[in-house]
Amino acid sequence: SREAAFTYAISSAGVTYAITAACSRGNITACGCEPAV
Repeated sequence: SREAAFTYAISSAGVTYAITAACSRGNITACGCEPAV
């Protein structure tokens, strides 16, 4: 349904944001992100 798709999209965006934020802070050692950016 549309509601389920919306919920899944919001959840996926939240997970992606959390991983990106942790990577930027240097909390993930196997990450190639540049902390200064």
